[in-house]
Amino acid sequence: MSPGHVLDPEECVLQFRRLQTLEYQLLLARDLKLIQAKDYEKLSAQTVEIKRMLTVLVQKLTDEC
Repeated sequence: MSPGHVLDPEECVLQFRRLQTLEYQLLLARDLKLIQAKDYEKLSAQTVEIKRMLTVLVQKLTDEC
């Protein structure tokens, strides 16, 4: 991110929705045996962690508005 860039809460919400889509796609890929269960677990855990961080960021941004 460049200096002076302003974070937009709406953009963060859009990214959160994309993460939800990714979660579904990972689940589908696992169920269709396109990825191994251990890979699904790792990627799913990473996605959940990013969603947590993004949620905190959105809360901080909306508190500042």
